[in-house]
Amino acid sequence: MGFVTLALYLFLDVQSEANEVRAMALNLRIVRLIKTFTHEAQGERGVSALWIATRGVDEAPIAHRGRVDTAVRGFTDFIDSNLHYLDRDILGDLAGIQHFIERLPAIRGAVDAMPSSPDAVVAALTRGIADSHDVVVKLATRISLTRLAFAALAVADVLDMKEALDTQGG
Repeated sequence: MGFVTLALYLFLDVQSEANEVRAMALNLRIVRLIKTFTHEAQGERGVSALWIATRGVDEAPIAHRGRVDTAVRGFTDFIDSNLHYLDRDILGDLAGIQHFIERLPAIRGAVDAMPSSPDAVVAALTRGIADSHDVVVKLATRISLTRLAFAALAVADVLDMKEALDTQGG
């Protein structure tokens, strides 16, 4: 009976560590996707401001919008396909980015209307970019060095067990 209990404990411990590693991997992937999206949004902000300031003489921002849209699709597709793995805190953090994504068509409409000054458009894009950066910081702080160390140990434990099983089986 003691061996079964020990085996069950080890299984549950490894399962818990595997879930921890999965959560960290998700957080890291989300951070990378947000960083890509915000980088592209910064580019759109710059091109949009220049286009408005030059009264349409410079390159239209429409060409850059496709890059932002691709980054948004990559982010939203990843979130949608991993929704069942994300906890409530992460989903709450991501709500600000979702709000920014939902505001993009209106912001782009303001750019297309060619206002006399790019200030309002730049401010709206800057707010969304800043909110996105805040989410990156929140997610990154959840991935502490201690958690990374424990995850590395968990992976090492799993590899040791696999090696032991391979040795016993072979």
